[in-house]
Amino acid sequence: MRKKVIKLFLLLFIIIIYFINSNFFLVKTIAKGIDSDTRTIAQIDKKSKTSRQVLVRNRYTSVYNPLSRANWVDATYYPLPQGTMDYIQSSFSIRGVRYFRLKSGRRVLQSQVSAVNAVNQGANKLSGMTTTITKNKTTIKMKSKWKAPFNVSFTNLKFRRGQTRVYSRANNYSLSQFNSKQVVITFDYANSAPSIGKKTFAAGPLFTKARFARVKSGGITRYKLYLTLRKPGTYRGVNVRYDKDNNIIFEFNNPKASLKGMKIYIDIGHGGTDPGAVGSYLIGNRKIRRTEAYMNYKLALRVRAKLRAKGANVIMPNTYTNRRTPRANQRMADVVKLKPELFISIHHNAARNRSSGGTETYYNTPFSKGIAETVANRMGNYFNGGLYARGRNRNRGNFFSYFWVTTEKQFPSILTEAGFMSNPFELRRLDTIKHRNGMATAITNGIEDYVKQGVPSKYFTTTPPVSKPPSSSSSKPPSSSSSNPPSTSSSHSSSAPSDTSSITSNPPSSSGTTSETTASETNSKTTNNTENVTTELER
Repeated sequence: MRKKVIKLFLLLFIIIIYFINSNFFLVKTIAKGIDSDTRTIAQIDKKSKTSRQVLVRNRYTSVYNPLSRANWVDATYYPLPQGTMDYIQSSFSIRGVRYFRLKSGRRVLQSQVSAVNAVNQGANKLSGMTTTITKNKTTIKMKSKWKAPFNVSFTNLKFRRGQTRVYSRANNYSLSQFNSKQVVITFDYANSAPSIGKKTFAAGPLFTKARFARVKSGGITRYKLYLTLRKPGTYRGVNVRYDKDNNIIFEFNNPKASLKGMKIYIDIGHGGTDPGAVGSYLIGNRKIRRTEAYMNYKLALRVRAKLRAKGANVIMPNTYTNRRTPRANQRMADVVKLKPELFISIHHNAARNRSSGGTETYYNTPFSKGIAETVANRMGNYFNGGLYARGRNRNRGNFFSYFWVTTEKQFPSILTEAGFMSNPFELRRLDTIKHRNGMATAITNGIEDYVKQGVPSKYFTTTPPVSKPPSSSSSKPPSSSSSNPPSTSSSHSSSAPSDTSSITSNPPSSSGTTSETTASETNSKTTNNTENVTTELER
């Protein structure tokens, strides 16, 4: 009996040794709090030193909050540029949309990345930092050992409840104001960074100081680059890319002193086969019907003319007369390639209550709060004293929301609501040359107000400083701490995300859009109470 027990223990010992030394023993990470169909697939093979990783194949891949169960692009995560890699922790779905949860704490759409078996990357090393400043850009470039994930965020953001159009399970990032003093670039998996000095950093119109700090959280070592803004709250977006030599390049948009030379993209809401909301009004016994796409187009033409008159470089594709209008996510992918300094989407509102009226603006990224506010104020002021009799405030405000056209992080972007299609009083007046011109002036002045909040022109130099990389590759620096919601509208089907494998589901709407049945567009005019209702194309 004693011999049998000894043999049994010996056999058990041999089995344990076999499993320890075989490829069968894998270190697995288990994601918590995910859907019931979660499958853990982050398997790091210690012997072969490989693991399942994601490879970003698009120009940019949107990032979603890992702690949220909403199918909405997160406002506080910068998208990952092409070539970025990260470790897969788990695979799961949220209401039919498939995601990967990454080791760095993000979640990304499976449809936008490739899952690959790759050699473990190890710790990342940053070196060879340079800063180049021109009139339009501040460019920071540094060498990266591998194309690791990163994020661009801001200090002292104070989010508040309310003042938003937030949908089920989505995070609320409403701001009272954007007055951040520092931009923070967080480099995941980094354990070394270059020293900051005259050879690596140069002050300019955007930044005055820079410093690195080493932090560790969730078992991951990171380096944070703190960039102090010359003027708090004056930040205009950044384009980021990895080149073939693993250099990571940040091209920050410098603030401008005026609209002259500023590249602005105007998006005409709806168009093509999408009429948007449909409204009507009476002139005598004649019923005039208008689509939102038509009203957006007419107003956008006026805004473009006024911005160009002030020297702006305006890009405005004619999506109104196109037979097919591309989906909002594809449209924004095309916009990002053009690298505008500002984006504005022209829309008109709609509601079930025909008495609802006034103007609104929407933003998503924190640094777009400023222009959402200035444009909303100008439009509201025009409504209060131009469209309506003075005495009642028609500025409904500026709101945080998840419209797809406002979610890009490379430039400030807003969606405007220039009155209600469902309100006959407003629609009739907005369909005149006088008030269409007045609204275009208000939007243009709102944009100009925002631009003038930037850095004075004295900080712009004609001979841009260019820092040179230090002679040593890298060194470790010391670590240092561092009102009422808007009415529900149905006029945004081209701007809000839609439920596909690559974008999110549509927000709820209170009224459906109808087919385009506008009055014929001729050169005739009908006059009533000295108001001219125009139907000719405005060129």
